[in-house]
Amino acid sequence: MFAPDGHTPATELSVKLNASPPNNGTETTRRNWSIPFLLVPASGSTNVTIPQSSTSGAFLVAVASIPVSTELFGRTRAITFRPR
Repeated sequence: MFAPDGHTPATELSVKLNASPPNNGTETTRRNWSIPFLLVPASGSTNVTIPQSSTSGAFLVAVASIPVSTELFGRTRAITFRPR
């Protein structure tokens, strides 16, 4: 769940993604993050690359933002993440 400051328009919020394995009792301090992207992309969706720290590979996910059609319409969006 993400609840930004009410003064920031949703179209200006930028976020980063990180992929972490399940906690196996060790904590790593170095994490690889995606480049920042708009939480509400102008086109409605965007592809995001998340680097993997243990290999030279990466995860590619599609991020989409759609309005929720309920009593919160206009104030609430569903953000989906799908592997590509």
